[in-house]
Amino acid sequence: MPLLLTASVSTRGMRGALFSDEEREAMYAAALRFYCSKLLLCNPGQTIVFVENSGFDLTPVRERLLRDFQTVAAQIEFISLNPNLFDISRGKGYNEALSISLAIDQSTAIKSAGRFFKATGRYPIFNIDYFIRSASAKFSRGVELYADVKDHNLYHRLGLKWTARRMDTRLFAMTVDFWQKEIAPGADAINDVDYYLESYCFDRCRHTSHSASLRFGREPHLGGVAGHSGPATLMTSSHQGPKATAKRLLANTLRCLIPGFWF
Repeated sequence: MPLLLTASVSTRGMRGALFSDEEREAMYAAALRFYCSKLLLCNPGQTIVFVENSGFDLTPVRERLLRDFQTVAAQIEFISLNPNLFDISRGKGYNEALSISLAIDQSTAIKSAGRFFKATGRYPIFNIDYFIRSASAKFSRGVELYADVKDHNLYHRLGLKWTARRMDTRLFAMTVDFWQKEIAPGADAINDVDYYLESYCFDRCRHTSHSASLRFGREPHLGGVAGHSGPATLMTSSHQGPKATAKRLLANTLRCLIPGFWF
């Protein structure tokens, strides 16, 4: 199953986006190096599709990977999209959905597989191999969507305005058919004001008639830092600090002890 990594190296002034182009380029390059070392070298049949939508020149990144990872560099398919196709006023979610649709149209690996595992390309997911294996096993049994959904009313009961019904769009797996029939047709409704990609995908996926697995067995172990500003009363922008580590351990425990509570 191809690993689809979405990327916007240059934010081009998008609202809420963080870091300079140079900082973001270094982050994407480090994530790719991680996946080459920990995923491609260990799985000869694994492929990566790296799709970039800001028009940033990826030549230096590709040349360094070719130099340092000659044996697996051919397993990475780079796709550079025309930045004029994207509307930064619509925000990150809308443009990410468009990137995925265009990647599906242009990627040889995705067309061949008929499915993909999408992850953010800017920072590594240290336990990505677990999720790809889990997705492949589920798809072999006819599942068309493998994702992680939060669905509860606890925040509402506590008087908080946090979204408690959403799909984690940082990583998920889908068949091409599911994306093209269930996600892509209404994606113009997505914006970063009142209808985020996470909420849109939840609405499309939570009660789908397609076969779906909507809860991960464990938490993703993320690297790096969050790339957009926002409220973080009980959250942290760092994915590797003590606060994030404690949250991940607690969440993994709750997934085992209370599997019916989709927090």
